[in-house]
Amino acid sequence: MSLTEAGFLNTPMMNHRQIAVRRLAEYDPWRERALNAIRGHEEKGPDAEVVAETLLAIVSSKTPRLRYLIGRQAKTVARLRRFLPAGMYEYGVRRMFSI
Repeated sequence: MSLTEAGFLNTPMMNHRQIAVRRLAEYDPWRERALNAIRGHEEKGPDAEVVAETLLAIVSSKTPRLRYLIGRQAKTVARLRRFLPAGMYEYGVRRMFSI
């Protein structure tokens, strides 16, 4: 068994995002900024082919690794999370999503 962690991907799925029907209006500004940031990252991300290639490598391997980070963004986030203090990492996440 292997765990795959992908960063933002540029796929048709990004055009079919579902948002809760009953939203709290108080959170609208933050929600909109976060969704815009997510869209921007998805547009710059790799397509789903990188995921398919990774999955093919996993099932073809006689000794697959436990964890696979897919895409540059996923690898960067994993490194930052490992080495930064929690508060600094969370600050970066909030800044990345404009919240």
